[in-house]
Amino acid sequence: MDSRSMRSSNKKRVERVFYHGATVTCSLGLDKSTRICSITCGVCKIIGQNYGIHEKINWIESFSTSCWSAHRNIMKQFGDGVSKKAIIISGVIAKCKEDDKGESMCNTYN
Repeated sequence: MDSRSMRSSNKKRVERVFYHGATVTCSLGLDKSTRICSITCGVCKIIGQNYGIHEKINWIESFSTSCWSAHRNIMKQFGDGVSKKAIIISGVIAKCKEDDKGESMCNTYN
């Protein structure tokens, strides 16, 4: 299951998995390099700036609910000319609220 919602046994929380397609333009990962470069590299921008949530960044990377659609979007944007592409997998766990009837309501798309 690429896009999945997994509820715990007590149904008080839900986990969603999201995929981010990005380009790699630095040496991250080569020869065990773990240094984040700058916002010009798509992967380092995501890692270093917490997905750009608080900044107004022109995102060219994809955000998808399936691994295949993230791959397809990054290929559509950059084609085969980009030598290094990456898909970052994010797990989001959200606590569920109870509605007026006492039933669990989970929404991770806020």
